[in-house]
Amino acid sequence: MRFCRANNNPFRPFEWDLLTRLWALGGLLLRLFLACRHARLEATPPRGFRRGDPAAERTLKTLFGRVSYVRLQMIRVRGGCSYHPLDVALGLTRDGFSPWVIQFVTRLATRMRFASRRSLCRSVLGWSPSVESIEELALGLGRLAEPFARQQAGPNDDGEVLVIEVDGKCPPTARAEELAKRRGKRSKHAKACACGCQRHRGRAKRRRRGGKKRRKKGDKSKNGKEVVVVVMYTLKRGGDGRLHGPKNKKVWASFGGRRGAACWARAEATKRGFGPDTSRTVQIVVDGASGLRSNLAAAFPNAIATVDVCHVVEKLWELGHRFHQEGSAELRARVEEWKAWVYAGRAGELVAHLRRLLDGTPGRVPERGPRGRVWRR
Repeated sequence: MRFCRANNNPFRPFEWDLLTRLWALGGLLLRLFLACRHARLEATPPRGFRRGDPAAERTLKTLFGRVSYVRLQMIRVRGGCSYHPLDVALGLTRDGFSPWVIQFVTRLATRMRFASRRSLCRSVLGWSPSVESIEELALGLGRLAEPFARQQAGPNDDGEVLVIEVDGKCPPTARAEELAKRRGKRSKHAKACACGCQRHRGRAKRRRRGGKKRRKKGDKSKNGKEVVVVVMYTLKRGGDGRLHGPKNKKVWASFGGRRGAACWARAEATKRGFGPDTSRTVQIVVDGASGLRSNLAAAFPNAIATVDVCHVVEKLWELGHRFHQEGSAELRARVEEWKAWVYAGRAGELVAHLRRLLDGTPGRVPERGPRGRVWRR
């Protein structure tokens, strides 16, 4: 009260000083809480344990900063492992962070990069866990997320049409040993010329090893592992006869592969009341990848599989480039016409039109390349 009455600073420094005082007060109240709870605990060791250090020190990282406290230690008579009754009673984990801090930083970690989350944490709390601690907290809670979600019951107010959208991407996942090879010392042949620039180093390396082995169709050049993302929701028909939604949307992602994604989708759909023998509509939207479609077709034999419109439009633009110059008004007009057929539900007419277009196109057509006119199929 005296601080607020006598303060003559502008609002910004006053607000920050007030916050630091509130944090200090919160830390003192937390120490009082921990001391009172420790005094009320049963001090008799359970069967097979004996009393250890009566005042084992610990530092807990909380919303109000670092808080130090002491607690009783119980040691197993045979084996030597120990535990602290106060930490067990309060639900404190061994990583040294309070439950509020754990849920706060892990939620932020799902929304932004670890480094950005650390900066935001410093702005809000005045301190932040390290990037390594954030990663360990996120992975620790991640192990419990799937069992927790698996035991949850399905929603009660679900719709009558189930929609499953699946896609996969390959983020770079180079391991530590691979990065060590890339960041290692240059070989004795690194300097092929006096300047030692990157261009000449690369040229000398290509001369030593010879031409690269040509990759086959479908081979990937980057160090990546596919993560499959599944989005599942339902649509409910309203009084106007139209389908409304999405309802009870759930997003799931994993590096476990396409078959694992199909198994999760099958289990989640069954939990929602869309079993393998359901007569209700199940709509699967994929990007055209054969692996995704085949695994989902085996798990949902009666579902309707559709290529999502984003990938269809991409293919239409790619096809339009074969007939019109890129960026031209003719190209845009042609693709917009095809898109109108797609959005109007005239996909069959569009396919028939494209087949006629293909039949009337020669197998090899001239294209203007960087070195003049070339022929491509």
